Amino acid sequence: MKSRPPTRKRSTRHTPTAKRKVSAKRSRFGLLHAVTTIVVCALLGSAVAMFTHVAASSTTNTCSRSTLDVPSCGVLWGAYVPNYGLTGLESQVGRQFDIFQEYHDFSTTNSGAIPNPNDSTLMNGGRTLLASWASREYSSGVEHNWAEITAGTDDTSRIIPQAQRIKALGSTKVFLSFDPEMDGTSRAADGTPAQYVTAYRHIHDVFAAQGVTNVIWVWTPTGGVGNFGKELGYYPGDSYVDWIGYDPYNFYACSGTPNPATWKNPTTTFGAFYNWVAAGNLGTGAEAKPMVLGEYGSHNDSIDPINGDSNWYSQVPAALASLPRIKAISQFDSVGSCDTTLASAADIAGFKQAGLSSTVLGSTPPPPPPPTDTTPPTTSVTAPANNATVSEVITVTGNASDNVGVSKVDLLVDGQLLSTDTVAPYTYSLDTTKYADGPHNLYLEAFDGAGNHANSATVSLNIQNAVSGGGSGGSGSSGGSGSGQSGNPVSTISANAPAASSPIAVNGTLNITPATPGTSVSVKVDGKSMSGDTIDTTKLTNGTHTLAITEDGKTSYQRISVHNPLAVAARNYLRVHRVAYTAGSSFAIIIVLVVWFGHRSLLSRLPFLRRQQQGLARFGPNTLIRPRPRR
Repeated sequence: MKSRPPTRKRSTRHTPTAKRKVSAKRSRFGLLHAVTTIVVCALLGSAVAMFTHVAASSTTNTCSRSTLDVPSCGVLWGAYVPNYGLTGLESQVGRQFDIFQEYHDFSTTNSGAIPNPNDSTLMNGGRTLLASWASREYSSGVEHNWAEITAGTDDTSRIIPQAQRIKALGSTKVFLSFDPEMDGTSRAADGTPAQYVTAYRHIHDVFAAQGVTNVIWVWTPTGGVGNFGKELGYYPGDSYVDWIGYDPYNFYACSGTPNPATWKNPTTTFGAFYNWVAAGNLGTGAEAKPMVLGEYGSHNDSIDPINGDSNWYSQVPAALASLPRIKAISQFDSVGSCDTTLASAADIAGFKQAGLSSTVLGSTPPPPPPPTDTTPPTTSVTAPANNATVSEVITVTGNASDNVGVSKVDLLVDGQLLSTDTVAPYTYSLDTTKYADGPHNLYLEAFDGAGNHANSATVSLNIQNAVSGGGSGGSGSSGGSGSGQSGNPVSTISANAPAASSPIAVNGTLNITPATPGTSVSVKVDGKSMSGDTIDTTKLTNGTHTLAITEDGKTSYQRISVHNPLAVAARNYLRVHRVAYTAGSSFAIIIVLVVWFGHRSLLSRLPFLRRQQQGLARFGPNTLIRPRPRR
């Protein structure tokens, strides 16, 4: 408070001189008073500013992360959105996610790569990847069981390359969960709990041997009450686990009749496994580990469809406050065993409220959502060429790019959706035999996470599957690139090579080689499985045959034309058409051979010879097919 100036005595004398003295004193006093006021105000302003700075510095402290990415306050908030649609959900909830969940398989394609290009796009925006790495190949369903992994069978082709990819990220961390929900009933074919532990440890040790230091190891069982009795058997040990994960859901009535008694609030949903671990059932070391909800969600409340899910998600912060070792959560915005998508505006509102709560944020301001993305992706068809003449099964390939990230690319034939691919390189199989001969068109349509989309240029095709008439033979056209001469007893086709525009002429032994050395291939000829990767074409009838070659879950198709000598062709014809190969049929073949040299025009009417002539008329010399890029 300012001090009042001292009271001054007024002079009782009113002479001019006295008045001038009084006036001079008052002037000096007024100046002193003004200076004093300015100084005091300045000092008070400085004090207030200093106090404000100190107060501000004590209340705007942001959360930090430990070396294992454990936040010092708040909870890492995230989600899984199919087709990399994460940014669209971020725009709806008004903030960017801290983490995002993605599922990767055990293939050597982009589906198995951690990170793949779409992951990298989201990571570059400041989000942390929570990668679930399954020991199954999604496209083929091939399981790499835990004993196989422990034996080191997959080290060179899968585990070491994965370690090197993640190591190349430098200081960027990745949460890695190997075979999450390994305790589920569907995993019995993969092995025993002990075999899972040895496989998990083997992968951990291979990564360590590769010098990988930026992986945060997450062990993620289902966390279901019914599995508590076997969870300890699957636990790899404290030294192999950084975070403990689990996947709690309020399934409610998705498997039965709605019943209010089965509705579980978030505290009940999250609390069962949390409390089981806290009770020391995994050992004292596990009690102190941070926990992550790798998946969580609530099935739609059919009794209260408007407010049920909204209320459930808005109660998540209270549940997290009561379960303080849960340091990260990822909502499953998809359909799994039950539908837990954030399907309504009410769902989004409750979810948004949770993500902006002080319990989730701590003292850190919410990261802003990415700017509204209005830029569509670009896409193009790279094969087949425009105006190409095609037949049988062909491979369609394309490229796509986006300023944020491509979520999916659709293939449309004659304006109808045929197939969808979500991971580059975008590759599709088109069976042209399902379309009438003549002109057709195809194009690709690419989408990004914000819903923007764009089409490629249209590619015109001329489908020709009808078999042409016979003839006396000719050079034909060869498919693919490479070398090889007609009559060479050994031919080679590489798995996953682009389908040739014309059948490949072969004669004798045909070897199918893997595109990636060391991997195995399976082969079908005209739909019939062959044993091994070598085909003896002398056992095939003359004419055209379709090969289905599968490597690493990816199937490619090739056509071959076979031109066996007359005697071999006759034998194969009789065998295929179930004619007994007896002395009588042998005698018939001899007669055919004798007559052949003098009466070819007559014999050309025989079915198996007519087919041979048709093959010779259409197809040219043998060629070596080079591999195409693999998915």
